Amino acid sequence: VSISGTDGRAGMAALVTNGDFDIAVLNGVVEEGLASYARPIFVRILQQMEITGTFKQRKVELVREGFDPSRLSDRLYFRDPEKGQYVLLDASASMSYGSGGLSKLEYGSYLAASLGYLIFQQRDGVGLMTFDNKITQFIPARNKRGHLLSILRYLDKLELGQKTDLSLPLHQIAETIGKKGLMILISDLLDEPESLLQGLQHIRFKGHDVILFHIMDDAELSFPFENATRFLDMEGDSEYLAIPAMVRDSYLTKLNAHIEELKKGCGSIQVDYHLLNTSKPLDFALFSYLTHRSGKG
Repeated sequence: VSISGTDGRAGMAALVTNGDFDIAVLNGVVEEGLASYARPIFVRILQQMEITGTFKQRKVELVREGFDPSRLSDRLYFRDPEKGQYVLLDASASMSYGSGGLSKLEYGSYLAASLGYLIFQQRDGVGLMTFDNKITQFIPARNKRGHLLSILRYLDKLELGQKTDLSLPLHQIAETIGKKGLMILISDLLDEPESLLQGLQHIRFKGHDVILFHIMDDAELSFPFENATRFLDMEGDSEYLAIPAMVRDSYLTKLNAHIEELKKGCGSIQVDYHLLNTSKPLDFALFSYLTHRSGKG
């Protein structure tokens, strides 16, 4: 299969397994029994293998689908020979909100691009995943200039996805990336804390370090509205007409409780949590990353 930003192709295996399948055992067999050039980079687990009328395996469709997570519902594993760092960017519909001319998605994309450049400059492999209620793009971690440019081009043309559901893509990410590394999650975290923290705990269980950048618009944090305002659901058809003065205290109380629950939960599973206001420069986020990096030696 082809990988964006790289020359040549990568090996990919499609397997039909039983309930006892263990990817770690497969990895050990591959490492021991196959030369490095023959080891598959991607492994896809199928429910069944389709065959032709002459009982041959149908491979054309498998090659066409490749490792594109937006086209697959099967389990997918990625074997990374390098310890890479991944930027995980939320591209769900709620990220389109912006009260000051810069949406949360644009702010997150600038942050992702800046982090990608820093990671590249430190000679580490950098990869990118975008998601909404599923993984929508997967660019494996590499340390090549052409690879970084591919990530930057993709971010420049990134389009909004669908509704937010952080739990599923986080579990998919945990199962997909086999090599331990650093995961940098950028999201507005508009989901239930319990399911979000379960997904993060799964990633931590797999041995990854995690930095979480919670992106919020200044208006979401301060609720500055004065006159009667119509509020629209960014991910649905609902809308609400409200007098801001009557709901401000309740809104801010619930928002602060949500943030505190996230902070406490992240602390309990050793995830570095940082709240970012889109009206502020990216300096704090980049400094937080560098501090984490230096702390890991």
